Amino acid sequence: MILAIIGLAQAWSINFFAEKGDKMKRVSANGTKRGNCINLRSDYDWVTTSITFYPQTPAWPDPNGYTAYSKANCKGTAYYGVEGQQNPKRRFRSYRVK
Repeated sequence: MILAIIGLAQAWSINFFAEKGDKMKRVSANGTKRGNCINLRSDYDWVTTSITFYPQTPAWPDPNGYTAYSKANCKGTAYYGVEGQQNPKRRFRSYRVK
């Protein structure tokens, strides 16, 4: 099912997941542009347990990866990720697809 969604979107996609006990938060985004700093929702304030990133953009050049930041406006400690799933177990407030 994920492959079908990615194929229809024709854009990169990134998902941030956080879990506390039996509760979960998720932030999802997709697009064709890259390089812009994006702040995560203000209610996404838990430690990120998993990030999935799919760079395939059939009509545009594929991005090389993403950088997630510990502070808003792409400041603070940086975490670099590539295609697939990463399990950083860190708190993030913003990201940039590169």
